[in-house]
Amino acid sequence: MDLIIYDQPGRMVSTCPTISFNKTGGITFGKALVELMDLKDRDQIAFAQDANEKIDWYVYKASQGFTIRPSRSGSMRFNSLEMVTRIYTQFKVESGVGPFKNTVQLKIGKEAVNHKGLKLYPIITAPLAKIAKEKKLKALTS
Repeated sequence: MDLIIYDQPGRMVSTCPTISFNKTGGITFGKALVELMDLKDRDQIAFAQDANEKIDWYVYKASQGFTIRPSRSGSMRFNSLEMVTRIYTQFKVESGVGPFKNTVQLKIGKEAVNHKGLKLYPIITAPLAKIAKEKKLKALTS
């Protein structure tokens, strides 16, 4: 069960691990994801995509990758316009249009998948895949 706790006026705390991709290249790991992956300042992270099931993306702690740094309120972040562009392009996300506007926030599966010694956390891309599919159908019928 994922709970969203409302315990202070004007403040919402989510216990669900999330990752956010900002159109300017900022990638933020929410506090719950930082705790789930036990991330520390200067840790390295990487992304993996299933070569056969292209909508399946994962994030994991790596010995070589993107260096993360602390951000506000317990989150961590790094910048990679290339990674954001890759996600936006694959799922046909348009900046400033639709439900995601300038930032795409996706949930992360709490159970890691072990693959060749890597502890991969699945990025739940279903909301983006649904929008991409709808855009494709709309383009075909226009």
